Amino acid sequence: MLSLTKKARAGILIRDMKKYLSVLFALFIIASCSQTSYKSPHEKRDLKVVNISSHDVTITIRALYNSVVYQPNAVISHAPGTALELKGVPFCTADPEKGYDWKIDGLKDNIDPTTWTIRNLTEDEKIKVTVKNGLSKDVKLKYKVKNDGKYPGELNLNNIPRIITLYDTDYIFELENQKKYKIKVKKNGVWEYAADASGQYITAFAIQTNPSDVPPDWAADPSNPADADKIPLFFTIDYDKAAKTISIKPLPIE
Repeated sequence: MLSLTKKARAGILIRDMKKYLSVLFALFIIASCSQTSYKSPHEKRDLKVVNISSHDVTITIRALYNSVVYQPNAVISHAPGTALELKGVPFCTADPEKGYDWKIDGLKDNIDPTTWTIRNLTEDEKIKVTVKNGLSKDVKLKYKVKNDGKYPGELNLNNIPRIITLYDTDYIFELENQKKYKIKVKKNGVWEYAADASGQYITAFAIQTNPSDVPPDWAADPSNPADADKIPLFFTIDYDKAAKTISIKPLPIE
C-alpha cells in the first residue's frame, strides 16, 4: 500500500509540473512575439520625429524627468522623407511652439524605438462650437486666437444658431460695427451727446472698443428712429469651452 501511495503522489507531481511547464512555455512565446518592450524612463533609446503636417514645426525636446534639453528649438521640416533622429536619449517630452492646428502623435508612448509623428489636426479633433446671437439684429462676429492673433475668422449671424470650428485655446471675440454714430446720454433729465474726458464725442464704435468709456446713465435716444436699427452698445460675448457655446447677449440698460 505504501508503494502505491508514493507512486500516486509522484504521478500527481509529474502532472502538475507538466501544467506549470506548459504555462511557462506559453508566456515565453507571448514575450518573444511581443512587438514592444518596456524600458525604464532613464534607459537610453532612439527617438525619431517625423513631420507630415503642412508646414515646418519648431519644438524643444527634453528629458521627461530631469528636464535636460537634448534638442533646443529644433525645426522639424515637413519636406517628404526628412526626419529628426536622436540616438541614445531617455524618455523624452517636447515643448512645442505656439500652434493649434497640429499635434504630435506618440509623444507619451514608451516604445523602443520611439517615433513621434507631427500631423495636422482633423476637423473631429477641433472644437465644434455653437454660436447664438441674442441681439435684435444681424451682426458679424470676428475672432482670433488670444495669445498670438493667429487664425482670424468672421461669421455673419442672424437669430439662427450657427456652428463654427475652433482650436482648443483661448480666443478674442468682437462684433464688427461699421457705423460710427454718436450716442446720447440722459443727465439730470436732459439729453446730450456723450463726451470723453477730452471733450470728444463718444461713438458707438469707441464704446464697443473701450467699454470703460460708457457713462453710467447711458441710454439710447428714443427720439431717434435710427436707434432701432443699431447694434446694442451694451452686450456680452460669453465663450463657454466646456459647453462649447458662444452666446452674444444684450445687457439691460438701467
